Amino acid sequence: SQGATVRSNQGWEPQGFEGYDGYGWYRQTLDVPADLLARGDLKLLFLGVDEQADVSINGERAFEHTTAATGQSVVALWKQPFMLDPRPWLKPGRNVLAVRVHDSAMQGGVWRPHYFAWGKGLTADSFEDVVRLRREGARTGR
Repeated sequence: SQGATVRSNQGWEPQGFEGYDGYGWYRQTLDVPADLLARGDLKLLFLGVDEQADVSINGERAFEHTTAATGQSVVALWKQPFMLDPRPWLKPGRNVLAVRVHDSAMQGGVWRPHYFAWGKGLTADSFEDVVRLRREGARTGR
């Protein structure tokens, strides 16, 4: 079935689905160069999903950021960054990233950016700090 178009980086409620709680799917097609897959430190980072997320790559479940998988409440999950190593599911060329989100209150959805990133010692929290510092620098002109 054909769904509605909802953008990431903002919850689905402000995009015309006010009051909706339940499941939503996000899909994105990615062209992945072979040299990116060769990076041993490649990560896929999500800075915020409200609330629970099941991440699939090319039709295979790659990661679960849910109450069952983490033991944390949805109150903690919705604002908690997470990351995964996507290399076992990616292939050179066209790939499909899908995120099934379950929301039980408020805005719902992939409400903050998601990125491919790499670097030794990279954690979701450290990456969020870099993004925050870049935004603050942009606002102050640094």
